[in-house]
Amino acid sequence: MSLLELRVPSVGESITEVTLSQWLKPNGSFVRMDESLCEFESDKATLEFPAEASGKLIHVAKEGDDLEIGALIARLDTSVTEDASGSGEAPATPSLEKSPFTRAEAGVLPCRWPSFTNRSKTDAGKGSECL
Repeated sequence: MSLLELRVPSVGESITEVTLSQWLKPNGSFVRMDESLCEFESDKATLEFPAEASGKLIHVAKEGDDLEIGALIARLDTSVTEDASGSGEAPATPSLEKSPFTRAEAGVLPCRWPSFTNRSKTDAGKGSECL
């Protein structure tokens, strides 16, 4: 596990603390480098804080916390990839070849798809019915 500590950056010479106004990414989510993680408010500006690397976000500070410059905000587990965090891959679809059901029992019926070449407006709805 490789953890990168994310700290409140220096935002100006006269600013000594900021408020974490809101998290833009949920705790435990996979984030990519430069994605905005949270918003800080100071007496002079509102700033978005970007991720310094890609990885799994681990919140340390809470919304509404007043944080001094250099305070720990979050950690990034850079050993986690997008696929490993579960957010990058769609769930697998079961194969019909391995199914004990026939295609019709599984709800798969052959369909005729319309040909879109040389069709008149009166034929627009024809030819796409399932058998």
